[in-house]
Amino acid sequence: MESGLQMRRRPARTRINRPGWRVTSPYAFIPIAVVIGIVGILMPLALTSPFIAVAAIGLVSLLGYVAAVGTDRASTTMLVLAFGFAPLTLFGQGRGPVVLASALFAVALGLAMPRLASHPIRLPGMFVVGSVLFLVMGLVAAPFADNGTASVAYLLTAVFALVVVPAAVAWMGPTEGQMFAMAIAFGIGTAFSTLYGLPHNVYRNAGFTYHPVALGYTAMLTLSFVPFLLLTKVRGRWLMVPPVALIAFVGVWTSGSRTGLVALIALVVLIPLLERSVRLGIAVTSAVVLALPSLMSVDTSSNSTSALSRLLGAGGAQNSDTIREDTLREGWRLVQQSPIFGNGYSVERTYTIHNIYLQVLSAEGLIGLIGLLLILTALVATLRKAAAPRRCLAYPALAVIIAGPFQPNMSDTYLGLALGLSLVAATGAMKSRQPAEDLSAVAGHRGRAAY
Repeated sequence: MESGLQMRRRPARTRINRPGWRVTSPYAFIPIAVVIGIVGILMPLALTSPFIAVAAIGLVSLLGYVAAVGTDRASTTMLVLAFGFAPLTLFGQGRGPVVLASALFAVALGLAMPRLASHPIRLPGMFVVGSVLFLVMGLVAAPFADNGTASVAYLLTAVFALVVVPAAVAWMGPTEGQMFAMAIAFGIGTAFSTLYGLPHNVYRNAGFTYHPVALGYTAMLTLSFVPFLLLTKVRGRWLMVPPVALIAFVGVWTSGSRTGLVALIALVVLIPLLERSVRLGIAVTSAVVLALPSLMSVDTSSNSTSALSRLLGAGGAQNSDTIREDTLREGWRLVQQSPIFGNGYSVERTYTIHNIYLQVLSAEGLIGLIGLLLILTALVATLRKAAAPRRCLAYPALAVIIAGPFQPNMSDTYLGLALGLSLVAATGAMKSRQPAEDLSAVAGHRGRAAY
């Protein structure tokens, strides 16, 4: 029989918690029940339509992912996917907001609403005033259009891309690391589009878009993200960004888009000047010198359809110029008819004007044009106020401003998402009054990406 001292010295047994499922809330089974219910409803329908089957799989997968990681992380993932699919406009109805990227963006915003409901949205006053003027004057001009309903419909697509999407992206407040993921996803989507179109290229490379100009535009926007992507201290960026940028340049070149090439050349010249960086200036000058032999040997025959060849007049550029001159004259005629209130939007007379400023002036009048200029100006305000690398997010908006006189696009989702990151930087500049740093001075900056 053990003594009392021996009993006291006996080591206590250690209780081992074995792994297993523990239900801590009666609501834990709700996501599972919802998934089972949706599967039960959609299973019979999925047997009758491949589209419904794919939609059912996607919906069930989304609900499972939300249940596994939570709404915040799922919202960020959906937004990154929206950026990735934005350049691929063939996933949906083509031109306009009804594309896969729009659906992913709507899901991302919906998942973020529980968090955003108590989070006030802060936007630059210039952006808000411009948005109101642009929307109101578009509605005022609609009765004067050939088809008032069509005018309002086109106005809403433009408001969606220029106002709603950027404001929502800024409201969600992505971190620097998340914005890197969004921008690089946009570039990867553009790279896929470019490579997809190369084997099928008969005349000009349209990629996985509805038109070669769309490929050129998305590729140019991808290249406008490069300064931000390289300055954001994310591991592996030097492995990811250069190949994406190179393929994006191939996209601009093979699309034959003169607008994309002109905007890209302007950015290459302006960015070193705006950043006041000697290093960037030397790098750009060296690249131009190395590329001169190739540029001088470019084929300018009538059969060549590269962007530079068409800029120099080859590849059917003369016929395109003639058509554009006719539409510009028609636009000025419409302006003279109603310079203040505009004539409303028209697919036949307004969208064909390859100049968004003249397009808005003819459709919404002078006040509507002022609204558009205020919106775009607010998006590039970070060039003066913000510090690098976020300051570099103004360059997509600057690219849109430069391309404006040469193209008619105001309604694509890829445009709104790119401008959304510019608005994030502009909104951030409202909260900080730190002086902008020189782009070359942040080479040693240490940042931590959060995703």
